[in-house]
Amino acid sequence: RICFIDEVWAFGGAHTSSYITCLKDRSDRLLPECMRHKYSKLPSWMFWGSIVDGKKGPALFWEKE
Repeated sequence: RICFIDEVWAFGGAHTSSYITCLKDRSDRLLPECMRHKYSKLPSWMFWGSIVDGKKGPALFWEKE
């Protein structure tokens, strides 16, 4: 018998939001060091599945709280 299992975390929606901080005169707005990324963790879910002898086996799906 051959059995393969794997799990994956998945994130819904947009994954990042970008924010730019700059001086009032906006002279530094294009500098890379002024860019900040905010990563979202919700909503997210995990999937665990298996394949046994070339057929779909048991699988679990749950959302992150």
